[in-house]
Amino acid sequence: MMNKSTFSVESCAAYWMFTVLDEVSGFYLRLAFDHLLKSEITEEMPSFAYVPSSPYPKCLVLGDSISRGIWVETQRIAKNNSLKLSVQGAPTNCGGFANYKKRLSHWLGTCEWDVVQFNVGMHYHSLNMTEYTDELTMVVNEIRTHSPAAHIIFALTTPSPFDSNATWPNKETCKNYNNFHKSGFVQTLNNEASVSLRKMNVTINDRYSIVQPMLGHHQRPCDVHYTKGGYELMAMHDLDIFSNILGVKGGS
Repeated sequence: MMNKSTFSVESCAAYWMFTVLDEVSGFYLRLAFDHLLKSEITEEMPSFAYVPSSPYPKCLVLGDSISRGIWVETQRIAKNNSLKLSVQGAPTNCGGFANYKKRLSHWLGTCEWDVVQFNVGMHYHSLNMTEYTDELTMVVNEIRTHSPAAHIIFALTTPSPFDSNATWPNKETCKNYNNFHKSGFVQTLNNEASVSLRKMNVTINDRYSIVQPMLGHHQRPCDVHYTKGGYELMAMHDLDIFSNILGVKGGS
C-alpha cells in the first residue's frame, strides 16, 4: 500500500511525465511532449501536464476512447469556468480488464489522487456477469490500496447504437454492424456494475442516462463515438459529480 510518505511533488511529477511518454507514440508523442511543457488543451488531445504544486483537488480519469473524448471537454470546461480542480487521465485507451491488470499501477503512478474515476464496459463482450463484477472489484481494490482516501467513481458504459431507434445501424451499409453490443446488453452491464459497486461505496456516474435520450443527435452514425456536443454534455455531467464530491466551485 502507498502511504503519505510515498508521495512527493518531485516523484509524482517525474513519474507522471514518464507515464505519458511511455504510453503514447508517433504523432501523439510529439503532441504529448509539447503539452507536458506548455499545458495546452487543443482539439487533438487534452493537456497531459500535471501540476503537482497545485492546491486544487486532483482527479484521475481512466477509460476507453469515449472517456478520452469526454476528458478533453472536461478540461476545457473546467478551465473556462475557473473550476478549482485538476482533471488528468491515463494517456492511453485503457481498454478492457486485461489492460487494467497490466497497467493500472502504472497509471496511478506515485501521485496522490483525490478522485479516481474508471470505466470498463465497451471492451467487455462476455455474457458472464459474475466475471464482470469480480473484475470490477479487482480494480476498485487496487485503487483503494494505492489511494485509500480517494473517492472512487465508476462511469457507466455509454449506449450502443442498438440502444436507440434513432441510431440503429443499417446492416448493409455499416461495416461495424457486428461489432456493437446488441440492444439491452449495455443496460445489463450497467445494472450489474451499479448493484455490485454501490455495495463497495463506489459512486456511480450514469453517463448512459445522460446521453441516451438524445443519442440520435449526439452519436456519430455507425459508431459508438460522439460529436463534440455529445462529449460536452457528458463532460458537464462528469464535472458536476466531481465538484459535488469535492465541494469545488468556480471562481478566481
